[in-house]
Amino acid sequence: PILMADDRPGALDSKTGEQVISLLQELNQSGTTVILITHDNTIAARARRVVRLKDGHIIHDTGRDGPDLQVSQAARRMGLASAPGEVAV
Repeated sequence: PILMADDRPGALDSKTGEQVISLLQELNQSGTTVILITHDNTIAARARRVVRLKDGHIIHDTGRDGPDLQVSQAARRMGLASAPGEVAV
C-alpha cells in the first residue's frame, strides 16, 4: 500500500502533529509506503528517505544506493548539474 500525505502535521499543534507523524512511522514500519510532502525540516529529518525538489527536478536524494550519487549523474546527463550536488540554474 501507498499513503500520500500533505504537509498538514506542520499545521497542527505539537502534540497532535507528533501523534500523526508517529502513526505514519508505524504504518511505514508495517510495510506501507508513506509519501509525505513537507516544508518542515524537522519532520523531514525523521524520514528514512528524503527527496528534495527544485524547479521540478530532484536535487537531493538520501536513497540507499549512495546518497546523491545517482541523482547527480542523472542531473549531469540532463545538463542540470556539472558536479555532484551542484545544480545549474
